[in-house]
Amino acid sequence: MTVGDLVFDASLGQRGIIVESKVWETHIVAFGGRKVEYEYTILYEDGDFDTAYENELEVINESR
Repeated sequence: MTVGDLVFDASLGQRGIIVESKVWETHIVAFGGRKVEYEYTILYEDGDFDTAYENELEVINESR
């Protein structure tokens, strides 16, 4: 997922456009690796901005 993608947020039941993305290294997992999470700022169809995590979003249309 990248800035400009049209997504569906299952937790809110709304579509929106990704306007910003952030990467978070959350914690160390087994075998010394790190778990990385992506947080996105979304402009939703109702005009509100909010953040969502990758597992809540489904890409409807990728930006080019």
